[in-house]
Amino acid sequence: MESGLTETIKWGMPVYTNKDKNAIILGAFKEFSTIGFFKGSLLNDPQNILQVSGENTQDSRIIKIKHLSELTSIEDWIRVFIQDAIAIEEQGLKPPKMKKKDLVLPEELHTYLDQNPEVSSAFYALTPGRQRSWVIFISGAKQSSTRESRVLKAVPKILEGKGMHD
Repeated sequence: MESGLTETIKWGMPVYTNKDKNAIILGAFKEFSTIGFFKGSLLNDPQNILQVSGENTQDSRIIKIKHLSELTSIEDWIRVFIQDAIAIEEQGLKPPKMKKKDLVLPEELHTYLDQNPEVSSAFYALTPGRQRSWVIFISGAKQSSTRESRVLKAVPKILEGKGMHD
């Protein structure tokens, strides 16, 4: 199938672009492979083939493939999704902005910020995305003691004005 997309490598994976905009990404993992659509929330999916890859995912959607038989059974739908993804980029469509969720601080971070005004000022001076990255990192721990140690690990970078991934 000739799609007109340009193949490149980003994040170590094949990415297909249209007019320099990311449209599709292929992923290979130990247990499965994926076909990802960057603006998948705009795709028409009456068969519910597309999945959200994680709880913090907003716009992208993936097809998770564990066995070749799964791929061949939805081949026609994959072609439709690819053509629709191209059309979305051609038309310049963008997914609607998601309503921003209020940032809920884990108790351990909230307590630490209350007790350390300098760190609190530095945390709230971070961009919303950097604040969110720290909240996700700290909240990801199951045990309170681990969340506390993650708070302490975060403090030096927060004081430098950095997010989790900086």
